[in-house]
Amino acid sequence: MMQSFARDMIRSNVPKASAEGSVVKAISEMTRKSIREMIVVSNSTLEGMLTIHSVLDGTINPTTSKVRTVMFPPPTIRPEDTVEIAARKMLQSGVETIPVVEEGNLLGAVCIDDILEQYEGDDAVEEFMSLSPITINEKESIDTARALMKNHRVNRLVVVDDNFRLSGMVEGRDLISILIHPKERETLGELAGIKHHALGNPVTSIMPRESHVLERHRLVTDAIKLMLDNRLRAVPVSNETGEPIGLVTRKGILRRLVEPAGRRALVQIKGLDEEEGFTVGVFKKVTSEYVQKLSTFLTDLEKVHVHVKRLHDKKANVEYEVKVRAVAGLKVHAATANSWDLIACTSKAFKRLEKEVTPRKRR
Repeated sequence: MMQSFARDMIRSNVPKASAEGSVVKAISEMTRKSIREMIVVSNSTLEGMLTIHSVLDGTINPTTSKVRTVMFPPPTIRPEDTVEIAARKMLQSGVETIPVVEEGNLLGAVCIDDILEQYEGDDAVEEFMSLSPITINEKESIDTARALMKNHRVNRLVVVDDNFRLSGMVEGRDLISILIHPKERETLGELAGIKHHALGNPVTSIMPRESHVLERHRLVTDAIKLMLDNRLRAVPVSNETGEPIGLVTRKGILRRLVEPAGRRALVQIKGLDEEEGFTVGVFKKVTSEYVQKLSTFLTDLEKVHVHVKRLHDKKANVEYEVKVRAVAGLKVHAATANSWDLIACTSKAFKRLEKEVTPRKRR
C-alpha cells in the first residue's frame, strides 16, 4: 500500500479557499463539511493552506481577517511520489491533506482518509492507541477546554464525569461556533478584544450528542470504519469499567503504518523526581509525540535522551532547563531550552531540535 503512487489517490475536488476571502467564511465551510483544513488558491494557483487552529489560539479576529494573513505554505508532492512519502509529509507537517503539484500546476490532493481505508490488518486498537489522553470534567467550562487544548498542544479532550467515566469527547472544531458566532460581546476581554460569555458554559454544551467509544480489544479496522463513516478524527478507548485508557487517532494509525513498532526509538528521561504525577504524565505524552515526529525526519533514530533540570532564582521561583539529545546512526543532534513552564520548555527544546534536523534531512 505505502509503495503505490500518489497519482493513484489524487482527489481533484478537494475543498478550497480563496486567499482574499475571509477567515470566518472559510472556517464556517470547514465546520459544515467536518474538515480541519483547506487548500488556499488564488486564480487556481496554490497559495497556501488554512487550518482550523488558525482561530483557536485567540490571536486573530476571524470576522475581519483575510485567509492570506493566516495561511501557511503547505508541503507538496508530485504524482510520481509514493504514498509513503505523502504519509510522512502528513506526519511531519501535521496536515491531513497534501497538495499534488506538477510543473507548478495544482492537480488535486492526497488525503489521509484514502490511505487509511486501504488498511487490512488484524491488529487490536490497544496496540495503536496513544496512552493517557488529556481529560476534562464535564462540569468545566468551554474556556477551560480551550486553554487545555492550547497548553497541552492537543486538538481534543476526553470528557469524564465525577467518577472518571467516559462522557464523550470535544474537539477543536466543536469550539469554532462559539469563537466565530458568540451570542454576547463586550469591548474588552479575550479573543482579539472580544469577550465571549458563552465560553463560561459547561463543556457538555458543545459536546456532540452522539458519543463514540471503542473497547481496547476491538480491531483497528473497526476504528478506521467508525472514523471514516462518522467523519471522526479520533475515538476514545475505554476499559471494562468505562474509564478512558487511550485515544486512537487517524494520525496515530498512519504513523504505525509508516513506522512499525519494532523501529521505535529508545527514550530515556531524567530529572522528573520532584514533579507531580499529572505533570509527569503530560510531559511523557508530549515527549512521546515529539519523538514520533522526529522519527519521520530521522529514519535511523535510535535513542532520545531528555534531561530536565530545575533552576531556582533568589525568590525561590522555579525555572526549567530541558536538554534533548537524539542519536541517529553515527550522528548526535542536541538542543536546549529554558522556561518557567515545564511543558512549554520541553516543546521549545524539541522544536529547536526539529529545526536542526529538518534541513539536513531535506537537502
